[in-house]
Amino acid sequence: MSSDSSDSSDKGGNTISPLSKKVFQISPAIRWCFTLNNYSEDNISSIITNIKTNCKFAIVGEEVGESGTPHLQGYIEFKKKARPKGIFCEGIHWEKAKGNRQVNIDYCSKEDKVVFTLGMCKPIKILTNLYAWQEKIELLYLNEIDDRKVYWFWEDTGNIGKSQFIKYMIVKHQVLFCCGGKYSDIMNLVFNQDMNDCRCVMFDIP
Repeated sequence: MSSDSSDSSDKGGNTISPLSKKVFQISPAIRWCFTLNNYSEDNISSIITNIKTNCKFAIVGEEVGESGTPHLQGYIEFKKKARPKGIFCEGIHWEKAKGNRQVNIDYCSKEDKVVFTLGMCKPIKILTNLYAWQEKIELLYLNEIDDRKVYWFWEDTGNIGKSQFIKYMIVKHQVLFCCGGKYSDIMNLVFNQDMNDCRCVMFDIP
């Protein structure tokens, strides 16, 4: 009786089992960045769902590479150290994030096509085109200010942009805004402000 040459009994044979390879896992971390090429709407939904469940901060943007390949570029911060491959959908390329949070925000939003954020303040929208009366007030501020003058601007119809203009001046020129209060409250507000940086106090009276 002939014997089977593929028999692998305790007596041995000519077949040697390959040595088992060690699988090295990357260590868990809080901060990760990722890229996903040729993504679908389902991919976006899945990523957003997992971010909401597992992360404390995230930004995801759409980009098109030099070769014309559409891709998602994202940055996340887990609530605790984790490996993203066991959490997110397959096909995503992950790397531990380099640089600080702002560097990664700038990188993921460089094409101004952000599709999702978590933990970020919404950007403040300010005026881009000023009315003539708004330009006049801004010019007063930019020129040498007379410390002994109080400028009073009013109108009787409402809804012409006073509050929006004050927001513009706060963001653009760091003016101090006061919405009212007792004399002592107003004085305390001004006293605690660095007047080397602030040259103007504005009141919005309804």
